Amino acid sequence: MQGISLTRSNTTWPGLSCRQDVPFAAGFHLGVLSGAFGVLRFPRNRDGSESEPPTVYADGFTGDLYLDKPAEVARYNAAFADICTKASDEQASRRLISEVSGSYEKQ
Repeated sequence: MQGISLTRSNTTWPGLSCRQDVPFAAGFHLGVLSGAFGVLRFPRNRDGSESEPPTVYADGFTGDLYLDKPAEVARYNAAFADICTKASDEQASRRLISEVSGSYEKQ
């Protein structure tokens, strides 16, 4: 259970926002449709311009998918924003992680 122990301790790192759960009671959110994904953003050039366009990485059943068209990235940004509005706040997320990890530590 080392992973859970690490997750529990990491919830207090400075600069880390811990909002890892979306309760079932929150209802439908766009993450249900999108599946697992991440929006990759790359370091900017010295002049502030993008070195590479933002790219969406999506896990797929038959393989990975990389999307970099602005309209595609915008849809995933919207999905992420919707997930964030439904996610528990930071204190509730920390409580849940602590409760769950505590139940594993007792075993």
